Amino acid sequence: MPVAEVLTPLHVACERGHVEVVRLLLPLLGQGDVDLSAWGGCAPLHDAAGHGHTSIVKCLLDAAADAELSDEGGWGALHYASSEGHTDTVAILLAGGASTDKSDRNGCTPIHYAAGEGHTPVLNCLVEAGADVDQPALSGWTPLHYAAQGGQYKTARALLNAGASRSIYAQKGGQLPRAVAAEHGHLKVASLLKEYVRPSAKLVMARQRL
Repeated sequence: MPVAEVLTPLHVACERGHVEVVRLLLPLLGQGDVDLSAWGGCAPLHDAAGHGHTSIVKCLLDAAADAELSDEGGWGALHYASSEGHTDTVAILLAGGASTDKSDRNGCTPIHYAAGEGHTPVLNCLVEAGADVDQPALSGWTPLHYAAQGGQYKTARALLNAGASRSIYAQKGGQLPRAVAAEHGHLKVASLLKEYVRPSAKLVMARQRL
């Protein structure tokens, strides 16, 4: 992977959302330069994805940018877009071959960051693409642990609706998601994690009462 000592014009245009400039620059690049990385291993695709510049992301992918390329922390473009809540960008990256289960150096996949930041539409997009809702990070925390820590009620419910387990203990501290929510003062989320019943099960119970 080629590395630049400073930000290139392509990096700057991608970060700032100048799609016409990107279109002018791409034909001038040498082979592989579309993936030229700068500080921290950040490539133009990472810059565009993190800022939600979907049109630029599409241009870069059409120019053969590597959707799976990682920076020095193990983040791919999908991590950047997911952590910032850019649903349309996430969809384009998935269509371009980005993996839902690519882990960074902490063992976190894009869905961990979407869950922790409360980006429910992004999370739903990742789930529909096959993301593992129970994937543990190196700490043992699942996406549900991250949602619980952040007090993300809607996102926690979306994970539960998608089949996420409430019974996975984290390796670090041995906590369940419900305990994590309670520890951080998110009592509404803690209550959800204690009392949740999947919609289909609720329907069965209602019918049994008739």
